[in-house]
Amino acid sequence: MEMALTGRVVRVEEAERWGLVNEVVEDGGEADDVDVGERRVVKRAVEVAGEIVANSPDAVIVSREGVKLGWEGVGAEDGSRMLMEGWARRLNEGENLKEGVKAFVEKRKPRWVASKL
Repeated sequence: MEMALTGRVVRVEEAERWGLVNEVVEDGGEADDVDVGERRVVKRAVEVAGEIVANSPDAVIVSREGVKLGWEGVGAEDGSRMLMEGWARRLNEGENLKEGVKAFVEKRKPRWVASKL
C-alpha cells in the first residue's frame, strides 16, 4: 500500500525482503559491465525456465490457473473449489499423473506428454 500511495522507489534489497522479487542476480559491477549483468539475468532466467519445464505440463497449467485465481481476487475457498471441480478431475484422468507416479516408483525421470487440459 505504501508504495502505491507514496510512489517511493524501492531498493532491490527491500524488494527482495518484502517478497516482491524471488531472487536478486548480481550486476556486472562496473558501469561498463552492463552486458555481464544482463547475461547473468538471462542465464538465471533460463535455469528457472528449465526447472519449470522439467515438471508435468499439467501441473504447471493447474498451478498457473491457481495463481491467476488469486490475482483475480477469488477467495481461497472458492478458488480451491473451482480448481478441484474444473481441473483436478481432468488432471487425475491425465496421462502425466500416471507417468509421474510410475516414474517415481521406478526411480527415473518422467517422460511427460503434451497436456490435454
